[in-house]
Amino acid sequence: MKSLGEFIHGLDLKYGLYSSAGTKTCQGLPGGLDHEIIDAMDYASWEVDYLKYDNCFNQGRSSHERYTAMSDALLKSGRPIFYSVCNWGNEEIGSWGNTIANSWRTTQDIEIYHTVHNQWQQIKSNFIQNQLSSKYASKGHWNDPDMLQIGNELLNLEEEQTHFALWAYAKAPLIIGCDLEKISDDSLAILKNAELIAINQDNLGYQAECVVGCDFDQPTSVFKQTILTSENVYIAVLVVNWDDENNQSYDLNLIDQKIALTAGDNCSVTYSWTGETADVKGSAVISLTDIKPHGNQSLRIKCLPF
Repeated sequence: MKSLGEFIHGLDLKYGLYSSAGTKTCQGLPGGLDHEIIDAMDYASWEVDYLKYDNCFNQGRSSHERYTAMSDALLKSGRPIFYSVCNWGNEEIGSWGNTIANSWRTTQDIEIYHTVHNQWQQIKSNFIQNQLSSKYASKGHWNDPDMLQIGNELLNLEEEQTHFALWAYAKAPLIIGCDLEKISDDSLAILKNAELIAINQDNLGYQAECVVGCDFDQPTSVFKQTILTSENVYIAVLVVNWDDENNQSYDLNLIDQKIALTAGDNCSVTYSWTGETADVKGSAVISLTDIKPHGNQSLRIKCLPF
């Protein structure tokens, strides 16, 4: 394994391994329960960068006990290994996952079937469940609503774009869950969207705040967050159309949403999906029209005093 790790690192890539906090993995292979120290030392000697730790065959023992044991072992191994806890969102993981792990699953697995209803509803359901733990996310510790389904040809273009935007604003780990040899150009372009990746990877690490439609039973929801990069500070805004059939519109008032401080502010706007830019005053109301069913608009806005 060490030779494999050296080969992968030689390609300027990182690599991860999978195990389970149980006697077996979900595939029936040996798990890590009760021999965390020797496993962690092996991972370190193999120069592993990432560990996903699942929840199968857990013998009915508490998640906190089992996952803390591996956390402690990894810390003692001498190598920084990204620790991804996957207890399927059980036992109020959000309230303690940030004390032992870099990311923790807040939901059950995304299970997308070849039916119109389940494809989108699974994405929406996992996002909403994940949003309940938003207060626990911060730099180095993130909620995980499960891997991306972009490129699996089960969502339409608007749904794939919204799926990626929601995960980006949630600061969720952007784990690709498709066969990259078969991915379409449109799906690959979504995964490579630099604007949304920058939002996901900002230096603050806080999850976006819902400011409109936060019970998620309305056609439109709006999310907002401050983004800090090595070069810039700005506000990111995401408008999502949850409606199954109808286009939606939303008027973004920069003053009302506390994006601009005064009507005279000079504001620059960048649209995440098109790259188009515009200059407006702080008094502006930006009209976002014809957002398609399950579609979205994402904007980067920076306002400076006049």
